[in-house]
Amino acid sequence: MTIVDPSSTQQAQLQDFVETCEGHERFAASFKSADPTEDIQALAVNIREIKHAFRELGDHFGVLDKRMKRRKFSFLRQTGDTSLRAQWKKLHTRFLSLLDHSQANAFQASALLKQYTRLFTAEWQITNKNIENAKSFRDHFSGLSDDIRLFSIGLREKVESAKERDDSLLNTLSEAYGELGKLEARLGTVSKELSDFSSACIANLTAGAREAGRFFIKFAPNAVHSAMASVIDAVPQGIDTARKRAEVANLQAQIRGTQERIAKLRRHRGAVRELAELMQRANVVVDNVSVRIDALSDIWGHLNRDMVELNSMLNTVVSGNVVPQLFLRKLSLTPIIYQQLTIALDKYAREVM
Repeated sequence: MTIVDPSSTQQAQLQDFVETCEGHERFAASFKSADPTEDIQALAVNIREIKHAFRELGDHFGVLDKRMKRRKFSFLRQTGDTSLRAQWKKLHTRFLSLLDHSQANAFQASALLKQYTRLFTAEWQITNKNIENAKSFRDHFSGLSDDIRLFSIGLREKVESAKERDDSLLNTLSEAYGELGKLEARLGTVSKELSDFSSACIANLTAGAREAGRFFIKFAPNAVHSAMASVIDAVPQGIDTARKRAEVANLQAQIRGTQERIAKLRRHRGAVRELAELMQRANVVVDNVSVRIDALSDIWGHLNRDMVELNSMLNTVVSGNVVPQLFLRKLSLTPIIYQQLTIALDKYAREVM
């Protein structure tokens, strides 16, 4: 809420309106309806939950930092980034500091209003100071809420980065599976070729052995020639068989390597996905904290509005231009307004403890 100092013309118009019976009744009604105590009643629960969320998320981000460091997820960390836990701790410290200062200001403002109720002084500068303090705390709480939203946006970007990384790993995993399929198909082909070569080689060697047997039995020159030819024919096939066996061994080694690579990719992808899910859950809690701090900002907005209206009315009362028949009514209304604000400020100060 922005406080605007009214010009002399606006001040005069306001005074003229308040001096009428209608203006006075509306002015009195506005103070009766401007009661922030209902909002303040929810403060105790809200503040406890905010403090708990800050602590819980601090531990959570500590775990995430360790996992990112251990898994070397450098793609989630921009240059110069501190750890998520360190960033969150700064926001937590700001929140606690603001809470302490706003509580102190509420106690001071309450004490001042109690003094006004007793003495009814005309030192409006002090009231103005409390108005500025109320505005300042509202702005500070809003600023903290905005910074937490920025933190949430950064966290969401990291989540998206992790998801993109997950998609990239999925594509790499699919490619690895395709590569494995090709290797296995090639291994099947080579194994069949190896089997065919082995069968042919054995057949030739068997034929050669038979011819050699005949040679030893018959001592026929043609048998010797035939046996030698069969053995010689089997030699190249034996060489090809050895080559095929080497190719099979190489393919099997490649398949084992690819299977290990797939297993590693699957583990890495699982870790990235788990990290993304953890960050996503944390992001929801961060957004909730931001909304709850906005509620604190709204409460200071209520108090700020009441103080501005109070100051305006008191300035009107002592301006020297009062209508006589309304003066006593205004004078009797002022302590009631003081009392309402005192109750609201005391309640706020107690609830934020």
